[in-house]
Amino acid sequence: MAAVRKVAAGGRFVEAEIAQAIAIGQGAESLDALSPRELEIMRLLAGGASLAEIADALGVGYKTVANTLTLTKSKLGVARSADLVRLAIETGIT
Repeated sequence: MAAVRKVAAGGRFVEAEIAQAIAIGQGAESLDALSPRELEIMRLLAGGASLAEIADALGVGYKTVANTLTLTKSKLGVARSADLVRLAIETGIT
């Protein structure tokens, strides 16, 4: 609820996990470790596409997209897809 209140008041909210990653250099610099496909999937996810829509757009299976996102989250040190979306927005991938 604190995040909703802060954003509603015109502020910004960054998940503590993401803020910490950015602060210790795991933000934009870590994006260099991602493959072009991982970045594309992350961009599509941040744009609001579902995993099924991403799979269709890229001509791959749903499970391939899901597995790629799992690897991407691991590389970036985040736990949830929502964290990937926030990171994409914060770093301008969208």
